[in-house]
Amino acid sequence: MFSTGQIPFELQNTWILDPGADTHVCNNKEDFTFSYPAAKDDYLIAGGNFEKIQAYGTVTITVNTPTRKSKLKLSHVALAPTFFTNIVALSRATENDIHFDSGRNVLYRLATGKTVCYVKRLGGHWALMHREPTDTLDSTNQSTFSTRRH
Repeated sequence: MFSTGQIPFELQNTWILDPGADTHVCNNKEDFTFSYPAAKDDYLIAGGNFEKIQAYGTVTITVNTPTRKSKLKLSHVALAPTFFTNIVALSRATENDIHFDSGRNVLYRLATGKTVCYVKRLGGHWALMHREPTDTLDSTNQSTFSTRRH
């Protein structure tokens, strides 16, 4: 667990790979393309906190591939503007034959073995895309799960 106090949280505008998450999460409305509203009881659970999901949609991020920068489209992404970072859920990626090799720091297709993109270690996480922070935020480093609150 860590707290950043009043300094900018380094991962605020970063897309990190989370092997414990079951939902892609976007905290930036500017990156998000709306598809449909979230149910009133859709929440993310992280570090014992409940974060309200506002909507679901798509996000396109820029990643480094073996030959160039490329676009990677994520679907069924939860929009949660108060969330501490942006999450690429590894479990969702593996459903689409994209797997992670921590030794080579790459996402790759299991069927072909070809590299999809590189990831970079940043703040103890694997980052697919990083932008410098623009705001301050306190957070807890935890895996993310979606749920409906009853």
